[in-house]
Amino acid sequence: MTRRVIAVFLLSALLAAACSGTGDATSHNNKGVELSKQGEWTEAIAELDKAIEMDPNDAKAHNNRGYAYREIGQYEKAIADLDKAIEIDPAYATAYGNRGLTYAAMEQYERAIADHDKAIGIEPDDAAHYSNRGLAYQDSGKTEMALADYDKAIGIDATVSSFYSNRAGAYLELEQQEQALADWAKAIELDPDNYAAYNNRAGAYIKMERYLLAIADLDKAIEAFQKNPEANLGRLASSYNSRGIAYDAAGLSEKAIADYDKAIEISPDYGGAYYDRALAYKSLKNREQAMADFEKALSLAGDNAAFAALVQKAIDDYRD
Repeated sequence: MTRRVIAVFLLSALLAAACSGTGDATSHNNKGVELSKQGEWTEAIAELDKAIEMDPNDAKAHNNRGYAYREIGQYEKAIADLDKAIEIDPAYATAYGNRGLTYAAMEQYERAIADHDKAIGIEPDDAAHYSNRGLAYQDSGKTEMALADYDKAIGIDATVSSFYSNRAGAYLELEQQEQALADWAKAIELDPDNYAAYNNRAGAYIKMERYLLAIADLDKAIEAFQKNPEANLGRLASSYNSRGIAYDAAGLSEKAIADYDKAIEISPDYGGAYYDRALAYKSLKNREQAMADFEKALSLAGDNAAFAALVQKAIDDYRD
């Protein structure tokens, strides 16, 4: 389930803080924020560099640059900027929230939760802080605590689609499937363009063996991601692969293989797609292609011992 996509979606509200400073520094800061909203991270950082050079004590400029660094995976630089923002303004809840999200991306969940605690202490009525802490709890295996935070976020603001998407993911982990489906339905009702909700609900439908419903949701997700493929390559590959799984489970192995082909075309190192395509070829009794894909999947396992063991077992069973 692509829950981390939901976390990124949530963050737009944290980023769009009003900018401080005067004169040209403010102009560069505002440009940096607008470029960040468009996903133009390199250009955004360049503008924020200029803003900080002109006004080194602008906490919001450091926060916004830290956010941008996080989005391109430069976590240490992000932490440095967010530390500086908090040093300048120790009551800056947004900076604590963004630092918490950065620590979560680094899988330092205790630090992430501590920062979200701090943000909540400063802004107890900001629903996004609870939802983001919920994500950290969930990623660290504390799903019940995550669910309580999502409930709190929705209690504060029941109009945010992604809060319901996040809670749906927690419900699914707790095997409360009908509650998960109800929350995804609400998320889509609130925001028909929340395609992460379609994608994640499809995963639940697959788990529940409701394959045609899964395919319908994945059709919508793929259609949406294709509108901006360069920005959604990972999501597209994952959605094609998931739809392939649904097609194969529904007995439509040829359609499944076509989707696995697309996933591999987009992401040639996608070991899971090779493994799943091997299973589809196996269903069609195409031993040569199945074995070739199993071997390719095994070669891509890397340090993922569990996946390597799964593929090796499939190879051994097929040889027998």
